[in-house]
Amino acid sequence: MGMEETLKDLVQKLNRPFLFYLPMSIVPETVMEAFGSIDIETFFDTVVLYGNNGEINEISTGSPYTQLLEKPTLLGHNILRLLDEQAALNTSRFNALLEKYVQQLRFYVFTSRWMYEHIGEHCTIEKNVKSYFKLQNTAYVHHKEEIESKFQIRINTDLTSRQILDHLKKDTSTTLSKLVGNVDESPYENKFSNTDILKETPIEKRPLITDREARSFLLKTVFNDGG
Repeated sequence: MGMEETLKDLVQKLNRPFLFYLPMSIVPETVMEAFGSIDIETFFDTVVLYGNNGEINEISTGSPYTQLLEKPTLLGHNILRLLDEQAALNTSRFNALLEKYVQQLRFYVFTSRWMYEHIGEHCTIEKNVKSYFKLQNTAYVHHKEEIESKFQIRINTDLTSRQILDHLKKDTSTTLSKLVGNVDESPYENKFSNTDILKETPIEKRPLITDREARSFLLKTVFNDGG
């Protein structure tokens, strides 16, 4: 399996299942214009589940929350997979794989924490839903700590709103040295530092899109899904 296919498989386990919502309040007006033809009230500030089958469905009574209980196991599989790849690949190729994986991981650590802390400000939910957001965030944080321990790096997950939008736009490329900080036993040659990594870039206006197109755009941008 090639490195891109390996990364795709790793990221799929990283982001499925994923409980989330899109808060309208943090989206700039220039970006909001792109959503002019969809039902804003149901698209934003609504808790949805990105399931193991790749579908995004609104949460309702009887929703399959139990998928989220699989999260720690799936992330544990990723640790084992990365260790296997480290043994099989040369240093530069493994560093490139880890760099791309860390780019995704830091986004989910930050975003899952932010959603858990702020869900009451954006969504009307049943009490048990917040506990699932907490469970999800705990799984990502533990995974980050395992990555740091196994590969002797420090991952900076303190992102700004601009960095989140840039992640969604995918108009910048970030090197591993800007994503992590080193520890004494680091296997990487360069000395890393925890720095603010992305400069501000203008938000381009997008054409009006339908709800179906918006969901498809969400899958392709946030979750790297080709479907």
